[in-house]
Amino acid sequence: MLQEELKIKAVEVEAKKKVADEQAEIIGVEKAKVEIENDKANIEAAKCSEIKTRVDAELAVVQTELDAALPLVQKAEAALAGLNVKDFQILKSLPNPPAAIEQVFYCVCNLLAGVHPDIPVDKN
Repeated sequence: MLQEELKIKAVEVEAKKKVADEQAEIIGVEKAKVEIENDKANIEAAKCSEIKTRVDAELAVVQTELDAALPLVQKAEAALAGLNVKDFQILKSLPNPPAAIEQVFYCVCNLLAGVHPDIPVDKN
């Protein structure tokens, strides 16, 4: 009787072992797929890290340049705040403006040439 129960249990164990082996094989295949995808993700993470490093370095340079430019912008805004329309009307009414003013307008026209559509560009 004990031998019969042992045979029955042995058959059940073999059946469960077969199922476990099949599941282990499926898990092994899935694990291999996961490892491949994990390797791909690690490569992408390394690339992203390198890009982040470059962007952070560029950001630091840009921030330094911006910090240097802001005082100049504030100074220019303060200078523009002192100008009014009457100053320009006076300049327009002068038949021959002083040489320094003429030179400043010449420089401004050169700076705006090719940028502002109202400034004509020719050989001269």
